[in-house]
Amino acid sequence: MSSQQHTLDASEIPKLTYREQRRADQAELRRLFPGRKRRGPTRGLKYASRRARNPEHRITVTFMDSVRRVVGENSAQFICDCSNWVEDICPLNTVNWAQMNPDKKEQLYSKILGKYNLPENVDGKPVIDSLSFQCSTLYRQWRYRLKEKHFRGKSLAQAKDSRPLTVDKDEWDWLVFEYWDSDKQKKRSKTNTDNKMKQLDIPANGSRSTARIFYDMINEPSTIPTQDLEGASESLDTQQDPLYVRLFEKTKRHKAPMKIVIGGQVVLDQMMRSILMN
Repeated sequence: MSSQQHTLDASEIPKLTYREQRRADQAELRRLFPGRKRRGPTRGLKYASRRARNPEHRITVTFMDSVRRVVGENSAQFICDCSNWVEDICPLNTVNWAQMNPDKKEQLYSKILGKYNLPENVDGKPVIDSLSFQCSTLYRQWRYRLKEKHFRGKSLAQAKDSRPLTVDKDEWDWLVFEYWDSDKQKKRSKTNTDNKMKQLDIPANGSRSTARIFYDMINEPSTIPTQDLEGASESLDTQQDPLYVRLFEKTKRHKAPMKIVIGGQVVLDQMMRSILMN
């Protein structure tokens, strides 16, 4: 090892933002596994197969009050289906969800209500309010994925030619030239990016929202069979950390220390040490 290379202590390791850390990790994985097959888009084929076997069956889902998020055992299928239906029904040449064509919204909501059993009210308000909130989130996420893959880092000509086959040409041209390339949207995008770059905590949720993780935690059994421990038959209450500590573990703490690349040397990020010291 040369004299310039040395082991960095915690004070010398720069703290990466969420986006910087994610890009560094992805670049390192591509370098280490250049031929590795990447995960494709979620298509929900298993859910479509289930529905084909029983097309008239309506699935019951649960909404968590106050946060207006769908939770519970059928939440993954509900979100997957709604995401696909948003892409099938809602046009892209709309400024935001509030200005979406009311007829398209009605068509979308009717589709969802025809396939799912939803409660009449969520947090004292009609369920359509929560459904609108959920669908607006899925709509923004859809446009974000399109922008990251087909627009960011490309010229306007390249972005135009990068149109996905599933997207209407007129809608795509409007999205590229009149929306993403407008001064107002570029200013807003820069502000959002700057704010995102300031975030130091790296989410560990995976594909589940914090609301879904929280709901599963408060509904998980608080006892375990003692035969697993001592061969006894009765149940024994288990000692658990407070709920907020376990929620932090699920949503913020990674199973393994994150790695970053500095000067060609892979070093351990001291994220957990800094969190515990604060």
